[in-house]
Parts: sequence; structure tokens; C-alpha cells
Amino acid sequence: MVIGLFAFAFAWQRAMRPISGYMPLGPAYKALIWGFVTGALSAAAFDGWAFRPLIDATITGQGYPWQILVLTLLLVAAAESALVLWIIARAERREVGAAPTAGHAYGIGAGAMFGAYVAIRIFDPALAPAGAVTSGFSPMSLLLVGVISSLACTGLGSTGSVQGVRLRSGRRARPLLETTLLRAVIRGGLAFTVFVPVLLLPLLPAILWLEHRARSNWLQSGLSPLAKRLKRRAARGRPIVSNIQRLTNDGMESE
Repeated sequence: MVIGLFAFAFAWQRAMRPISGYMPLGPAYKALIWGFVTGALSAAAFDGWAFRPLIDATITGQGYPWQILVLTLLLVAAAESALVLWIIARAERREVGAAPTAGHAYGIGAGAMFGAYVAIRIFDPALAPAGAVTSGFSPMSLLLVGVISSLACTGLGSTGSVQGVRLRSGRRARPLLETTLLRAVIRGGLAFTVFVPVLLLPLLPAILWLEHRARSNWLQSGLSPLAKRLKRRAARGRPIVSNIQRLTNDGMESE
């Protein structure tokens, strides 16, 4: 749980902190709470219906129907995508431009809870007979849990932000399907790095690319024109406070 919270803080600092001074984040904080609560339920469902039964079947040498695993991943991801769509739609109605940040905040919270459940499995010494690369409380386990939790927060957060951007452009159905598949791949891929660490090779660059797109484009799409101008000035090291009144007047005149 503690590692999941550290991963949450890491993902929030990288993605949300840079825009916190340029737009209200009230809807994002509410979405974050939704992410913590329902993310724990999603992680528990995946763990109880698929991941833990797969581990038990591997230890005992019994066969396990992979269809159940895939179906569970898709059902959990579809339910989460539908919930995120509802959350970001409410956030956008109450605060114009809030959908991408609300979606991202939800994903960070859900990723932290997913990382916490994966940590429970990795720290369990009984995982060793299932063929895990590490188990029990060890430096290797701590490192793997930290990587999985951070990538889960980053990947699911970026998925939520792109869903918010698509909502703002009037698209709902297709992004719902796309983010469902993306969430299923991220959860399944990260969970199975416990057994096949080589899965990190495609997952790591893909999630980092998603984060780059979220930070440079999707999250900033919700900023007002005035906020974008202030942010550009701050990035170039120009004074902001002395120019706020002039920029505000320019924005009022353009309206």
C-alpha cells in the first residue's frame, strides 16, 4: 500500500503538478478519490477472479483456462472505462476543460491501488513455486513493485487523459472501446511481468510515450488561452505576476 502511494505521488508530481497553478483541479481531486475507491475494487476483482486462481493452478499443476483471464481483464477494463466516461463528463459540465485532468487523476488513483494488490502477491513467499522471478520481501521485490506501481499509475493516468480529450471533441463510443483494450493490456502486461520480466521491454517505452503525450498535449488541452500564455511565459523564464493584469485585459478584449 505504501509503495502504491509513493507511485501515486510520483505520477502526480510528473503530470499534474506542472499544470496545478493554471487551472482549478477540484474535479481532478474528486476523480482521484473515485480512482482510489473503485480502483481497489477493480484490482480486487482481477486478483480474485483471475490472477490468484492462475497462480494456484500453476502451483498445483492444474490447467487454467486463459479465456477466463482475458474475459476478466476486458470486463474490469470495460467497467472502468464506462465509469471514467461518466466521471469526466460530469467534470466537463461543471468546469470546462476539466475532462482530461479528471481522467488522468482517476487513472493515477486506480494505478496506485493496482500496484498495492500486485505488491501483496509479490511479497507472498508462496509465489515462488509458481515461477515468479522474485517473491517475499527482498530488494528485488521492492524494485519490481515500485516499477509496476509507477507504470500502472502513469499508464492508466494517461489512458484517462486521452479519454477526456476525446470526450471534449465529441467522441465517446470509439474511445470507450480503445481505452478498454488499453487498460486491459496495461493491467495484464504489468501483472505478468512478475513471471515474464521481458514484458517490460515493450510496456516501458509504450507507457512512457503515453505519458509524454499526456504531459505535452492531452492535459494542456484543457487550459484556457490565457493559462496557456502564462504557462509558456513561465517555461521561457519570463515574469508572470507583472503581466497577469495585461494578459487578463487582452483575454477580456478578445472575448
